[in-house]
Amino acid sequence: MTESDLIKRLGASAGTVPSQADVFGVRRFSLEDLERRAKQFLGSISEVSNLSLDKGDWTQKREQILINLPRGARAIVYRASGAMKFVAGVGPMERLFPATTTKDTLMKAVENTSTRLKLAGWASAAGHSLKFERLWQIKAAGGDRTGKLVEPVVCRAIGAYRHFLAEVPVLGAASAAVKIAGDGSLDSVSVQLRETTPEVIDRQPVLAAPDAARQLVRQLSALMGKSKVPYTEYAVPESMRFGYLDLGKRSFQSVLAPVYLATISIAGEDAQAYVLATSATETPYLALSRATHEAPVTSISRVSGVAAPPALR
Repeated sequence: MTESDLIKRLGASAGTVPSQADVFGVRRFSLEDLERRAKQFLGSISEVSNLSLDKGDWTQKREQILINLPRGARAIVYRASGAMKFVAGVGPMERLFPATTTKDTLMKAVENTSTRLKLAGWASAAGHSLKFERLWQIKAAGGDRTGKLVEPVVCRAIGAYRHFLAEVPVLGAASAAVKIAGDGSLDSVSVQLRETTPEVIDRQPVLAAPDAARQLVRQLSALMGKSKVPYTEYAVPESMRFGYLDLGKRSFQSVLAPVYLATISIAGEDAQAYVLATSATETPYLALSRATHEAPVTSISRVSGVAAPPALR
């Protein structure tokens, strides 16, 4: 494969993109706002979990608000983004799912819990929505000294949800994630949605996907450097998506701006994968790092452990 082929395949995977896109301001929360949101968050969890969460030990830190709750539960509020996470404190091998549990049953359980938590309410502003994206299953298995293995059991089911602005996804970690145990109880829940300001900051023409793919391949070429065998011989374009970008729960950002995000795997003995981002408009609004490493799909068979799903990172 040549660089030209890589650009074509990557650009084609982006699908249909709009001709123009809005740039939104992001609201910055005061300490009072964060505390109010946290109490609302814990209130909805209390209704679902039958736990009294109105009392807790609140600790203010530079980057986080830590809330220690009854029965080993805890919550974290991230000051930079306003993201929140609750963990019930249940052991990972407690409350397993029955062996006969089907995927449909897991889906219904996750959707029921999400509805009871009123997750959609965190994206209730005009033009905003929260949509189910993927179901994850955390499984465990064991074996004896003879090598005899037992059938894997499902420990937890996780529903990941994506935030959309006017039908354009906000890319990055899951916008919300619900993890449930085998008895239907809540194990954890996270909410990571950027609340936008009412006004649109700017509207810009969107770069064509092939042009953005060319920029992304240039990034990859610079990262890979020169070698006897061209990197394109091993490059596998996994995906290219258009959307807004959330820089992560620990990062403050003042805008939600359109980007192209691509994943490209490098096959071979030392398999790698890169997640690359570039502005989807001529004017860049976000300071984007050149690339980040992710566990490559092509090397899963060589990994002895199980990576945490992106929904919970």
